[in-house]
Amino acid sequence: MNIIARTAFAAALAAPLAAQAAFTTPQVFTIANDVPDFLASGQFDEFNDSLGTLVGATWSLTLSSIGGQLEADNDSPTTASVDVELGVEGVLGSVTGASMLNSALSGNIFSGSSILTVSATDTFNLDATTGDNTAVFNATGLADYGQFTGGNDTDSDTQSVSTQSFVLNTYHNGDNGGKIDFTFDINAILDIQVVSGVRGAFSAPNAEGQLSLVYEYVPTDVPVPGTVLLMGGGLLGAGFARRRLARR
Repeated sequence: MNIIARTAFAAALAAPLAAQAAFTTPQVFTIANDVPDFLASGQFDEFNDSLGTLVGATWSLTLSSIGGQLEADNDSPTTASVDVELGVEGVLGSVTGASMLNSALSGNIFSGSSILTVSATDTFNLDATTGDNTAVFNATGLADYGQFTGGNDTDSDTQSVSTQSFVLNTYHNGDNGGKIDFTFDINAILDIQVVSGVRGAFSAPNAEGQLSLVYEYVPTDVPVPGTVLLMGGGLLGAGFARRRLARR
């Protein structure tokens, strides 16, 4: 077997190794459009061991902030600069049916935490009061007034728990009737910087989103890497042996 043939053979052996992983159909939970603050709860199935050997679990979350409004009225005799932030925040928690899942999510899911934030910021540069009633908020529309209206902002994050994580077993240990329960605590972000003489008003944005869970596994009918390599090594050895015999 010449070098080119051995290289082609090695590549052929590598192909089943690269293709051995399979993925389950995503389980999807929809966070219905609503006005925060609200709590959404859902449930996913644990991995079905009859499919094969579980090697990973990937969570994906998409969260949107829609509309909303922040306003500020400067009632002071001097100019004011006011920073504002408008959006929503989703907190994953209260997971049951998997004893180590909650702590795992806190450390491994969604960029180091179980929180996903979607927000936009602005700065109001307000003139001194125009002489309107300084005892209450006034949406004057003049230079001492600022308004920020939210759009449709979306963010997402994806994280995986792999075989290197000792918590992977919690995805198929049969607790809670083979189910994984979870909650999403959706909160509005309505921040108006505190500045002396500035009064604010707000209306919360709507929030919606989606959570999905996909399992990665090795099907039961696919040889494990060690077995394939042993088979390949034997075949390569047979090829070298035939080459030696041909030279005698």
